[in-house]
Amino acid sequence: MDIESAKNAGVHAIAVTSGYATHLVLQKCTSFVCTNVSEAIEHIKKNDENYK
Repeated sequence: MDIESAKNAGVHAIAVTSGYATHLVLQKCTSFVCTNVSEAIEHIKKNDENYK
């Protein structure tokens, strides 16, 4: 789910999406160097098919 879809679906969807992204960051952070959360999320978006 992209950010625009989350906005369209409402606050609940944004919260769920953000929570899922955070979970993935925490789960996968050891797999690569995390310089910041945004970079980590971008990495996951590119590499995790389940995120889409």
